Amino acid sequence: MHRFGSRSLIVCVAVCISLFLATLRSMAQTGADAKNVSREAVLRSLVQKVIAPGYAKLAAESRMLTKQIEEFNSAPSQAALDKARQTWIAAADAADSLSCFQLGPIVEREFNSTFYYWQTIPSRIEAVVNDPSQTIDQSLIDTAGATSKGLYAVENLLFDRPAGLQTEPENAAKALDLLSASPRRREYLIAAARDLAAKAEQVSADWSAVGPGSAAEKFVARGQDSLNELVNHLTQSLENTLVHHLSFVLQLPSPIERQLNRIKGSRSGTSLQRVIVLLGGVERFYTGEGGPGLHDALKSMNSELATRVQAQMKNAITRTREIGESLERAAVIKRDAVQSAAEQTHALEILFKVDLASSLGVTITFTSGDGD
Repeated sequence: MHRFGSRSLIVCVAVCISLFLATLRSMAQTGADAKNVSREAVLRSLVQKVIAPGYAKLAAESRMLTKQIEEFNSAPSQAALDKARQTWIAAADAADSLSCFQLGPIVEREFNSTFYYWQTIPSRIEAVVNDPSQTIDQSLIDTAGATSKGLYAVENLLFDRPAGLQTEPENAAKALDLLSASPRRREYLIAAARDLAAKAEQVSADWSAVGPGSAAEKFVARGQDSLNELVNHLTQSLENTLVHHLSFVLQLPSPIERQLNRIKGSRSGTSLQRVIVLLGGVERFYTGEGGPGLHDALKSMNSELATRVQAQMKNAITRTREIGESLERAAVIKRDAVQSAAEQTHALEILFKVDLASSLGVTITFTSGDGD
């Protein structure tokens, strides 16, 4: 009886172990499937909650910018110019909120420089404005280089020349005077704005389209490859924000007033706002804007890290907001605040580049420019 009981106990334990191992295998497979579903859910939700609405907003703001410029062109005044300037800022915000995601149609159509190349060369715009033999139309805009068209060419024409800047002639000081006195300058301005709006409309339509060949479906279908590209772009955006904005202004020699053309958004007085919006764009892709985002994908694998990344994201944005001055001014009077924002952004960049990428199975493939 005792021997039979022992043998039964052994068999029972063996069966239990076998069942337990089978359950573990099933759970592991279920977990793997859940991760796959979660990854697809994250990508699809990002399209629906962040990407498509982001491009729709860019299209809407670009249309409004064109409308305000048309109204200004028909009756130039300071009030009309101020409205056009405000709509330019709104369009720039919409563009910069997506600058961390330069993937898909905007690159395939070679439209990205229209929204993101900001180092315009004013002399090239002036050459067209001052040459009546050149017809200002879409054909001219199509053949113009990135340094003389796009969002930042519009900024160059709408906003006054900063005091002390030595790269432009003195008579370029007041945008209202120049635009009021030159129908060709106004023609160039509206041509550049209409080109901007048309391209924003096209990319928005690309992302709102449905079907197997649509941008959205291709992005989701590529699965891990899309996730890899997304994380790489977000990480590179953080690095660029640090290297080319926050740290950059601290390295400029005095007097900074003579080098404002090297600071994005300085002409419109939005250099700090550009950085805040850039960081906010990364945050939207991370949190998901009400749907699953990278935070949710990371949380299912490493909850502690997900919480740490989210906290560091808030730290970087908060410290940047606390600068409270244009970057060109803060680099002179609030250097400690700029340095603090740079340090917090760098810490966030490292979390993305090392910990987040590793947890999500992503290999960082872009060439880093900050030595990390």
